[in-house]
Amino acid sequence: MSVMENQRDDLVVILAGYKEPMDNFYESNPEEQQYQLTPDAEVALTEYITRRKQKPLFANARSVKNALDRARMRQANRIFDSRGQVLTKKELVNIEAQDILQRTLGRQIVLQALTKGYPVRCLVRNFRRANFLKEWGAELVYGDLSMPETIPPCLQGITAVIDASTSRPSDEDALKTVDWDGKLALIESAKAANGFTKV
Repeated sequence: MSVMENQRDDLVVILAGYKEPMDNFYESNPEEQQYQLTPDAEVALTEYITRRKQKPLFANARSVKNALDRARMRQANRIFDSRGQVLTKKELVNIEAQDILQRTLGRQIVLQALTKGYPVRCLVRNFRRANFLKEWGAELVYGDLSMPETIPPCLQGITAVIDASTSRPSDEDALKTVDWDGKLALIESAKAANGFTKV
């Protein structure tokens, strides 16, 4: 399993077999037993995959794995936000429907725009973490609101900007550099760019 994970960009592994031996195989891998989907989460994941298959660049197992990785991250954030409460083992390992379905505002905007046929360019700081946006059909470009010099190249050929960026409320430095200085830099860069109709 470690080889499959470490070389996942270069390796395709297909697992097939009868139900009982395959169940035994999965049970022999403790890492995969750390989480379990609730019945509602199973329904939510099935519905998500059905919708996702209709979008560009669906990558079968890779797209499903990415969705589950994001769900596990949301589950971890949800548990962290409940600190101070006593949690059962079941609550620690369960992935809920909300972990599958939860989207940030930016992701919802991207998905809606792509669904309606608009070309979308996303300014991102981490290409690996944002790869799912590329799978959806968006163009990814590097940019960082805390580094104003990275913004103008991202705006070439763009006629409208929707800013859904935000920082964590607990990060006081980012509140100024991203939510204030960064947004001002984005607005000024948009004003300076040719062809803008909406900011």
